[in-house]
Amino acid sequence: QKTAYEIKECDWSSDVCSSDLELNEKDKLFQQQAEIQQSQRIESAQSIWNGTKPIQGTLAEQYFIKHRKISGLDHMEIRYWPKNSEWIDYDDHGKQIIKINKIPAAVIAVKDQHNMVKGVQRIYLDEQTANKNKLMDNAKLSKGLTKRLAAIIQVGDKGGRLYLAEGPETAASIASIDKHATVLAALSVNNFGNLSDIIKTYEPNKVIMLGDNDGKESATKQITENAFAKLQFDLNDTTIQSRLIFHNPIPELLKVEWNDVH
Repeated sequence: QKTAYEIKECDWSSDVCSSDLELNEKDKLFQQQAEIQQSQRIESAQSIWNGTKPIQGTLAEQYFIKHRKISGLDHMEIRYWPKNSEWIDYDDHGKQIIKINKIPAAVIAVKDQHNMVKGVQRIYLDEQTANKNKLMDNAKLSKGLTKRLAAIIQVGDKGGRLYLAEGPETAASIASIDKHATVLAALSVNNFGNLSDIIKTYEPNKVIMLGDNDGKESATKQITENAFAKLQFDLNDTTIQSRLIFHNPIPELLKVEWNDVH
């Protein structure tokens, strides 16, 4: 009868079994592949951001002013990605592809603690109306890394207020009102609680997290509250005050986003 060590084909002269060595090699290979893919995703996002231009006089400016009723865009970090811009992507085999952008978009950069672009969010636009492109299943698409990072809408005064919204439109609404505040977009409810390191970079004295009102018993409200509790815990080693605000309900609306009533 074979022992457990014999079954594992363990080398008796070593504490390390051959199966463990194989597993470690597989782990290393998997890690290397993951790092390469992550680097490629970041490169793709950076190529998109590098192909953008200032928002003034573009479809993106029309989208925010005409359809979202947001002004004062000059001091915000929102840019325009024209149609026919070249950008870099990678196929499933890791081969680089040069692509041409077919639909114009507003673009917001997602940055890390060192102010490096790690991702982007694109809001694709209709060339005729300047509104969101309704021919797409999802007119908002991210590229690169977004988890534990934030989209930068406005960089304000150090030691001042920092607003944290879910989407870029809500964030832009707040930035248009408070031009001295730093305003970030988490890009998802689940990411709210992951942003303590990014927040600390801007050295605010207060963080105000803005939750959309999807109803008292909604799952989104509970997720937002849980994320805020995590964020508070992660900021415990600082003097930063934090507050979570949900917009008051409006009788005729089942869901209320901050930008809906701007």
